[in-house]
Amino acid sequence: MKNISVKEKLLIENNRRFIHHEQKFPWGIALKNRSLWALAIIAFCSQWALYFFIAWMPVYLQEGRHFSETAMKFTTSYLFVVGIIGGLSAGFFTDRFVKKRGIKYGRRLIGMVAMGMEGLLFITAAITSSNTIASACLMLCYFFIPVNGISHFSACVDIGKSKAGTVTGIINFSGSMGALFLSIMFGQSADITHSFNASLFIVAGVLFTGCLLWLLIDAGKPLAETNTINVYKIAEENLVVN
Repeated sequence: MKNISVKEKLLIENNRRFIHHEQKFPWGIALKNRSLWALAIIAFCSQWALYFFIAWMPVYLQEGRHFSETAMKFTTSYLFVVGIIGGLSAGFFTDRFVKKRGIKYGRRLIGMVAMGMEGLLFITAAITSSNTIASACLMLCYFFIPVNGISHFSACVDIGKSKAGTVTGIINFSGSMGALFLSIMFGQSADITHSFNASLFIVAGVLFTGCLLWLLIDAGKPLAETNTINVYKIAEENLVVN
């Protein structure tokens, strides 16, 4: 850093995305922010789908669908292959789509489509009598999980800006609560109704709720607009002193 001039340092400071790291997290503003609340509840909803695949899918396939152990392992293995494809393609597609549609509608539309499709595929798996169709629906559903996840965490960065870490922590906490509720509810519902289909319908309903909540999110509006003039002045003073 010794060989970098003050002018060049100022150019770097004034053009980087995250300018000032010493400001406290604006809890007062955050707790009143509609987009942040919506993101937190969406995280709660989305984890119902993810943790079904992590915790309950093998049980559902063997006890609910009477899959053999070999068929269950086949479906579970290829499930994650489809998820990898979804994650890679979503990373490429969302950048292009958001650039074309803008942050607000780009993030919102991708999130809504992903969670809406997950809900529809859970319902289809519940009502079909074909194990092949049910297996295909669950695999395709897992394709959309990373699609929603990428859009979701991108919105955390868009809204949180330099405080994206704290925003993401809030979202992860809410998502963990959703996973906890799913792990308890799924088995209890199946025991009460003597059918796994009721549990799948409940998961679908939760996902549709998350889908609609994307309408409340405006990722183009950060938690707090930074006074860039004052920040630049502080950065300039610090750099000149140093």
